[in-house]
Amino acid sequence: LGRLVKGSLRSFTTHHTWTPSKYSFPSTHAFEVTPETTELFVRRVIKCIRERLVTYDPERWRGVEITYNSHWNNGGYVDIPTCIQVHEALEKEFKVEILDQRILVTDVSTACALISGIEHLR
Repeated sequence: LGRLVKGSLRSFTTHHTWTPSKYSFPSTHAFEVTPETTELFVRRVIKCIRERLVTYDPERWRGVEITYNSHWNNGGYVDIPTCIQVHEALEKEFKVEILDQRILVTDVSTACALISGIEHLR
């Protein structure tokens, strides 16, 4: 099915020993995400997203707290313009190319999983 992000492969962690290739993501960050660096990595992702969204639409995003559980979909409707801004921010910050035709990053936890290759960072 192709890669969602270009680069070397790294798989989501799952309860299964086999991971389908459609869930494979590369390790694209400059440091290994370990229990000691997880919080730093998540803060970097949140800061990157917050700065881009405040620049994009200051009236809407200034003063809005963005956390690991933040998302930009309301009532089942995805905010596509915000997803595009988040994709561009992640690509710029982490020097990756996210194939937008295959995945929409609709929340911070998905952004972290996509960039780190680790499904749950808690």
